Amino acid sequence: MSLKEQLPPGPEPVYLIDGSSFFYRSFHANPDLKRSDGFPTNALYGVLRVLTRLMREEKPKYVGFFLDGRKPTFRHQLYPQYKANRPPMPEPLAQQIAPLKKAVELMGLPLTVSDGVEADDCIASLAQAFKAQRPVVIVASDKDLKQCLDGNVLLWDPSPKGDKLVRGADLLAETGLTPGQWPDFQALTGDSTDNIPGLPGVGPKTALKILADFPTLEALRERFDQVPEKLRAKIEGRLDDLFLYRELTRMKTDAVAAPRLEDLELRQPDLKAFGDFLREYEFRSLLRELPRSDGIPPAAAPAPDEPGKAG
Repeated sequence: MSLKEQLPPGPEPVYLIDGSSFFYRSFHANPDLKRSDGFPTNALYGVLRVLTRLMREEKPKYVGFFLDGRKPTFRHQLYPQYKANRPPMPEPLAQQIAPLKKAVELMGLPLTVSDGVEADDCIASLAQAFKAQRPVVIVASDKDLKQCLDGNVLLWDPSPKGDKLVRGADLLAETGLTPGQWPDFQALTGDSTDNIPGLPGVGPKTALKILADFPTLEALRERFDQVPEKLRAKIEGRLDDLFLYRELTRMKTDAVAAPRLEDLELRQPDLKAFGDFLREYEFRSLLRELPRSDGIPPAAAPAPDEPGKAG
Protein backbone atom coordinates (compact mmCIF):
# COMPACT_ATOMS: atom_id res chain seq x y z
CA MET A 1 0.00 0.00 0.00
CA SER A 2 1.34 3.42 -0.95
CA LEU A 3 1.72 6.16 1.61
CA LYS A 4 -0.89 8.21 -0.23
CA GLU A 5 -3.42 5.40 0.25
CA GLN A 6 -2.82 5.55 4.02
CA LEU A 7 -3.79 9.22 4.17
CA PRO A 8 -7.39 10.30 4.79
CA PRO A 9 -9.42 10.99 1.63
CA GLY A 10 -9.02 14.56 0.48
CA PRO A 11 -6.81 16.83 -1.63
CA GLU A 12 -3.72 15.50 -3.34
CA PRO A 13 -0.67 15.59 -1.04
CA VAL A 14 2.43 17.63 -1.75
CA TYR A 15 5.73 15.70 -1.70
CA LEU A 16 8.80 17.76 -0.77
CA ILE A 17 12.04 15.84 -1.33
CA ASP A 18 15.26 16.72 0.48
CA GLY A 19 17.55 15.66 -2.32
CA SER A 20 20.74 16.69 -0.54
CA SER A 21 20.16 14.35 2.39
CA PHE A 22 19.72 11.33 0.11
CA PHE A 23 22.61 12.45 -2.13
CA TYR A 24 25.11 12.41 0.75
CA ARG A 25 23.68 9.28 2.36
CA SER A 26 23.88 7.31 -0.88
CA PHE A 27 27.42 8.50 -1.54
CA HIS A 28 28.63 7.04 1.75
CA ALA A 29 26.42 3.94 1.64
CA ASN A 30 27.70 2.64 -1.71
CA PRO A 31 31.31 3.84 -1.98
CA ASP A 32 32.37 1.39 -4.67
CA LEU A 33 29.57 1.90 -7.20
CA LYS A 34 31.01 3.21 -10.47
CA ARG A 35 30.29 3.09 -14.15
CA SER A 36 32.44 0.73 -16.22
CA ASP A 37 34.70 3.65 -17.19
CA GLY A 38 35.26 4.54 -13.53
CA PHE A 39 32.86 7.50 -13.31
CA PRO A 40 31.31 7.53 -9.79
CA THR A 41 27.57 6.80 -9.72
CA ASN A 42 26.90 5.83 -6.09
CA ALA A 43 25.13 9.02 -4.96
CA LEU A 44 23.26 9.34 -8.24
CA TYR A 45 22.00 5.77 -8.11
CA GLY A 46 20.78 6.06 -4.52
CA VAL A 47 18.77 9.21 -5.16
CA LEU A 48 17.24 7.83 -8.36
CA ARG A 49 16.28 4.69 -6.46
CA VAL A 50 14.24 6.86 -4.09
CA LEU A 51 12.73 8.93 -6.89
CA THR A 52 11.72 6.05 -9.14
CA ARG A 53 10.07 4.32 -6.21
CA LEU A 54 8.19 7.47 -5.24
CA MET A 55 7.01 8.03 -8.80
CA ARG A 56 5.93 4.41 -9.20
CA GLU A 57 4.15 3.97 -5.86
CA GLU A 58 2.89 7.43 -4.97
CA LYS A 59 2.16 8.80 -8.47
CA PRO A 60 2.44 12.37 -7.15
CA LYS A 61 0.63 15.27 -8.72
CA TYR A 62 2.51 17.89 -6.69
CA VAL A 63 6.17 17.35 -5.90
CA GLY A 64 9.38 19.31 -5.46
CA PHE A 65 13.02 18.23 -5.38
CA PHE A 66 15.42 20.40 -3.35
CA LEU A 67 19.20 20.64 -3.32
CA ASP A 68 21.52 22.80 -1.24
CA GLY A 69 23.35 25.50 -3.14
CA ARG A 70 27.11 25.67 -2.70
CA LYS A 71 27.30 29.29 -1.47
CA PRO A 72 27.33 30.32 2.21
CA THR A 73 23.93 30.94 3.82
CA PHE A 74 22.60 33.34 6.42
CA ARG A 75 23.67 30.81 9.07
CA HIS A 76 27.31 31.33 8.15
CA GLN A 77 26.80 35.06 8.66
CA LEU A 78 25.30 34.47 12.10
CA TYR A 79 27.97 31.98 13.12
CA PRO A 80 31.11 31.77 10.93
CA GLN A 81 32.01 28.38 12.45
CA TYR A 82 28.77 26.86 11.11
CA LYS A 83 29.67 23.59 9.34
CA ALA A 84 33.32 24.65 9.45
CA ASN A 85 34.27 21.14 10.59
CA ARG A 86 33.16 19.62 7.30
CA PRO A 87 35.76 18.85 4.64
CA PRO A 88 35.19 20.18 1.11
CA MET A 89 32.76 18.18 -1.00
CA PRO A 90 34.63 15.16 -2.38
CA GLU A 91 35.25 15.48 -6.10
CA PRO A 92 33.55 12.13 -6.87
CA LEU A 93 30.40 13.52 -5.22
CA ALA A 94 30.62 16.91 -6.95
CA GLN A 95 30.91 15.12 -10.31
CA GLN A 96 27.44 13.64 -9.80
CA ILE A 97 25.56 16.92 -9.21
CA ALA A 98 25.10 17.82 -12.88
CA PRO A 99 23.88 14.32 -13.86
CA LEU A 100 21.46 14.35 -10.92
CA LYS A 101 19.95 17.68 -11.97
CA LYS A 102 19.57 16.38 -15.52
CA ALA A 103 17.84 13.19 -14.33
CA VAL A 104 15.45 15.13 -12.09
CA GLU A 105 14.44 17.36 -14.98
CA LEU A 106 13.95 14.40 -17.34
CA MET A 107 11.63 12.85 -14.73
CA GLY A 108 9.51 16.00 -14.76
CA LEU A 109 10.23 16.97 -11.16
CA PRO A 110 10.35 20.68 -10.30
CA LEU A 111 13.90 21.38 -9.10
CA THR A 112 14.97 24.04 -6.59
CA VAL A 113 18.59 24.78 -5.70
CA SER A 114 18.68 26.94 -2.58
CA ASP A 115 20.42 30.32 -2.55
CA GLY A 116 21.32 32.07 0.71
CA VAL A 117 19.31 29.49 2.64
CA GLU A 118 19.36 25.70 2.77
CA ALA A 119 17.15 23.19 1.03
CA ASP A 120 15.53 22.45 4.40
CA ASP A 121 14.44 26.08 4.68
CA CYS A 122 12.71 25.89 1.30
CA ILE A 123 10.98 22.67 2.34
CA ALA A 124 9.89 24.14 5.69
CA SER A 125 8.54 27.24 3.97
CA LEU A 126 6.45 25.25 1.49
CA ALA A 127 5.20 22.90 4.20
CA GLN A 128 4.06 25.94 6.16
CA ALA A 129 2.38 27.41 3.07
CA PHE A 130 0.40 24.34 2.03
CA LYS A 131 -0.32 22.31 5.18
CA ALA A 132 -3.64 24.03 5.87
CA GLN A 133 -5.00 22.99 2.47
CA ARG A 134 -3.59 19.49 1.93
CA PRO A 135 -1.27 16.83 3.37
CA VAL A 136 2.44 17.54 3.07
CA VAL A 137 4.86 14.62 2.91
CA ILE A 138 8.48 15.61 3.55
CA VAL A 139 10.68 12.94 2.00
CA ALA A 140 13.95 13.18 3.88
CA SER A 141 16.46 11.56 6.20
CA ASP A 142 17.40 14.79 8.02
CA LYS A 143 16.39 14.97 11.69
CA ASP A 144 16.30 18.79 11.54
CA LEU A 145 13.04 18.60 9.62
CA LYS A 146 11.21 17.08 12.59
CA GLN A 147 10.37 20.63 13.59
CA CYS A 148 8.05 20.83 10.55
CA LEU A 149 5.82 17.98 11.74
CA ASP A 150 2.18 18.87 12.15
CA GLY A 151 -1.23 17.25 12.03
CA ASN A 152 -1.03 17.48 8.24
CA VAL A 153 2.76 17.18 7.80
CA LEU A 154 4.54 13.82 7.78
CA LEU A 155 8.23 12.95 7.58
CA TRP A 156 8.94 9.92 5.42
CA ASP A 157 12.34 8.30 4.94
CA PRO A 158 12.17 5.48 2.36
CA SER A 159 15.37 3.91 3.64
CA PRO A 160 16.82 0.74 2.11
CA LYS A 161 16.85 -0.63 5.67
CA GLY A 162 13.13 -0.04 6.07
CA ASP A 163 10.74 2.87 5.74
CA LYS A 164 10.52 5.37 8.58
CA LEU A 165 7.33 7.39 8.90
CA VAL A 166 7.17 10.02 11.63
CA ARG A 167 4.18 12.13 12.64
CA GLY A 168 3.99 14.84 15.25
CA ALA A 169 2.29 12.41 17.63
CA ASP A 170 5.20 9.98 17.21
CA LEU A 171 7.70 12.66 18.18
CA LEU A 172 5.65 13.55 21.25
CA ALA A 173 5.33 9.90 22.29
CA GLU A 174 9.04 9.21 21.79
CA THR A 175 10.54 12.34 23.34
CA GLY A 176 7.79 14.29 25.08
CA LEU A 177 8.56 17.20 22.73
CA THR A 178 6.32 19.05 20.33
CA PRO A 179 7.77 19.84 16.88
CA GLY A 180 8.04 23.48 17.94
CA GLN A 181 10.41 22.49 20.74
CA TRP A 182 12.78 20.61 18.45
CA PRO A 183 15.02 23.63 17.69
CA ASP A 184 15.30 24.34 21.45
CA PHE A 185 16.29 20.72 22.01
CA GLN A 186 18.93 20.87 19.27
CA ALA A 187 20.25 24.16 20.66
CA LEU A 188 20.81 22.49 24.02
CA THR A 189 22.35 19.27 22.70
CA GLY A 190 24.21 20.79 19.77
CA ASP A 191 24.76 19.14 16.40
CA SER A 192 28.27 17.88 15.67
CA THR A 193 27.53 17.45 11.95
CA ASP A 194 26.82 21.19 11.64
CA ASN A 195 29.49 22.23 14.18
CA ILE A 196 26.90 23.62 16.60
CA PRO A 197 28.41 23.18 20.09
CA GLY A 198 25.29 23.10 22.24
CA LEU A 199 25.59 23.30 26.01
CA PRO A 200 28.71 21.55 27.38
CA GLY A 201 27.83 18.60 29.56
CA VAL A 202 24.23 18.45 28.35
CA GLY A 203 23.15 15.43 26.32
CA PRO A 204 19.72 14.39 25.05
CA LYS A 205 18.46 13.10 28.44
CA THR A 206 19.36 16.28 30.29
CA ALA A 207 17.98 18.43 27.47
CA LEU A 208 14.64 16.60 27.63
CA LYS A 209 14.54 17.11 31.38
CA ILE A 210 15.22 20.83 30.97
CA LEU A 211 12.47 21.20 28.38
CA ALA A 212 10.03 19.26 30.54
CA ASP A 213 10.45 21.93 33.22
CA PHE A 214 11.12 24.92 30.96
CA PRO A 215 9.35 24.33 27.60
CA THR A 216 11.29 27.01 25.69
CA LEU A 217 14.55 28.91 25.95
CA GLU A 218 12.46 31.96 26.80
CA ALA A 219 10.96 30.13 29.76
CA LEU A 220 14.43 29.02 30.82
CA ARG A 221 15.64 32.62 30.78
CA GLU A 222 12.59 34.03 32.55
CA ARG A 223 12.68 31.45 35.36
CA PHE A 224 16.41 31.00 35.54
CA ASP A 225 16.36 31.34 39.32
CA GLN A 226 14.28 28.13 39.45
CA VAL A 227 16.88 26.05 37.61
CA PRO A 228 18.60 23.53 39.93
CA GLU A 229 21.94 24.87 41.09
CA LYS A 230 24.11 22.21 39.44
CA LEU A 231 22.42 22.72 36.07
CA ARG A 232 22.38 26.49 36.49
CA ALA A 233 26.17 26.45 36.72
CA LYS A 234 26.33 24.83 33.26
CA ILE A 235 24.00 27.41 31.72
CA GLU A 236 25.36 30.51 33.48
CA GLY A 237 26.76 32.95 30.92
CA ARG A 238 25.67 30.78 27.97
CA LEU A 239 22.03 31.74 27.46
CA ASP A 240 22.84 34.08 24.58
CA ASP A 241 24.78 31.26 22.93
CA LEU A 242 21.77 28.98 23.23
CA PHE A 243 19.53 31.50 21.49
CA LEU A 244 22.09 31.77 18.70
CA TYR A 245 22.27 27.98 18.35
CA ARG A 246 18.49 27.86 18.10
CA GLU A 247 18.58 30.34 15.23
CA LEU A 248 20.98 28.00 13.47
CA THR A 249 18.81 24.93 13.98
CA ARG A 250 15.43 26.56 13.34
CA MET A 251 14.12 26.32 9.79
CA LYS A 252 12.99 29.49 8.05
CA THR A 253 9.37 29.52 6.94
CA ASP A 254 9.66 32.52 4.62
CA ALA A 255 12.44 31.28 2.36
CA VAL A 256 10.15 30.91 -0.68
CA ALA A 257 8.59 34.12 -1.93
CA ALA A 258 4.89 33.84 -2.88
CA PRO A 259 4.72 30.02 -3.03
CA ARG A 260 2.31 28.66 -5.65
CA LEU A 261 1.00 25.12 -5.80
CA GLU A 262 1.17 25.10 -9.60
CA ASP A 263 4.96 25.52 -9.40
CA LEU A 264 5.10 22.05 -7.85
CA GLU A 265 2.93 20.34 -10.44
CA LEU A 266 4.64 17.30 -11.93
CA ARG A 267 5.53 17.85 -15.57
CA GLN A 268 5.36 15.24 -18.29
CA PRO A 269 8.50 13.10 -17.95
CA ASP A 270 10.63 12.42 -21.01
CA LEU A 271 10.74 8.65 -20.63
CA LYS A 272 12.76 8.04 -23.77
CA ALA A 273 15.46 10.50 -22.76
CA PHE A 274 15.39 9.23 -19.19
CA GLY A 275 15.81 5.67 -20.45
CA ASP A 276 18.81 6.80 -22.50
CA PHE A 277 20.19 8.49 -19.37
CA LEU A 278 19.87 5.26 -17.35
CA ARG A 279 21.67 3.36 -20.12
CA GLU A 280 24.43 5.99 -20.17
CA TYR A 281 25.04 5.53 -16.46
CA GLU A 282 24.52 1.74 -16.61
CA PHE A 283 21.57 1.68 -14.21
CA ARG A 284 20.05 -1.44 -15.71
CA SER A 285 17.90 -2.33 -12.70
CA LEU A 286 16.27 1.11 -12.82
CA LEU A 287 15.84 0.83 -16.56
CA ARG A 288 13.81 -2.35 -16.12
CA GLU A 289 11.35 -0.41 -13.93
CA LEU A 290 10.45 2.13 -16.61
CA PRO A 291 7.00 1.81 -18.21
CA ARG A 292 7.19 -0.07 -21.52
CA SER A 293 5.70 1.11 -24.79
CA ASP A 294 4.19 -2.35 -25.37
CA GLY A 295 2.06 -2.05 -22.24
CA ILE A 296 3.73 -4.89 -20.36
CA PRO A 297 4.25 -3.90 -16.70
CA PRO A 298 7.97 -3.60 -15.86
CA ALA A 299 7.83 -6.45 -13.32
CA ALA A 300 6.42 -8.81 -15.98
CA ALA A 301 9.00 -8.00 -18.62
CA PRO A 302 11.96 -10.36 -19.08
CA ALA A 303 15.09 -8.98 -17.38
CA PRO A 304 18.19 -8.54 -19.56
CA ASP A 305 21.54 -9.79 -18.35
CA GLU A 306 23.11 -7.33 -15.94
CA PRO A 307 26.72 -7.14 -14.79
CA GLY A 308 27.14 -7.18 -11.03
CA LYS A 309 28.78 -3.77 -10.73
CA ALA A 310 26.03 -1.74 -12.46
CA GLY A 311 23.07 -0.51 -10.41
